[in-house]
Amino acid sequence: MDLEIDNQCQDIREKMSANLAHFKAMLELSQQLNSESIDTEVELFNEFLKQRQDMIKEIDQVNQEINFLQTRINHKIGLEHFNLDSVQSYISGDLYEQLSNQYSLIKDVIQQIQALDKEYTKNAEVEKEAAKLKLLRFKSIIRQGKSYQNTNKPEARFIDKQR
Repeated sequence: MDLEIDNQCQDIREKMSANLAHFKAMLELSQQLNSESIDTEVELFNEFLKQRQDMIKEIDQVNQEINFLQTRINHKIGLEHFNLDSVQSYISGDLYEQLSNQYSLIKDVIQQIQALDKEYTKNAEVEKEAAKLKLLRFKSIIRQGKSYQNTNKPEARFIDKQR
């Protein structure tokens, strides 16, 4: 076990815990977003998207820090790409298990978010098509109404009425 690599992996674990918390919060937002109707809560929808975007920025920031730590570990042990299995012999078994579990949990939460996003996108597409149909029906009704209207046409101006 290498103490320096173990400490850096501890830092990675802490940062991954922060990311996991962000992903779980994003999952909650996705679940809330999926339960709302698009057309009735546009402002709420925009707020959800803004919050998600803020979380993504925070996750990206933490990922940059994780990548920096992984690069340092790679240089120390001569790896091209960070791989948890490759550093297993340099860290404690308990830390290896914690990191493995966090990778798995993050992966599961991301998959849940993606599934909700697909479902929401599908529902949004259905609502969009329904709105298009309503608009077409409305335009058709307006055209029909205009065709039956009694239009008052002015008399012709240049007709000689005295003859």
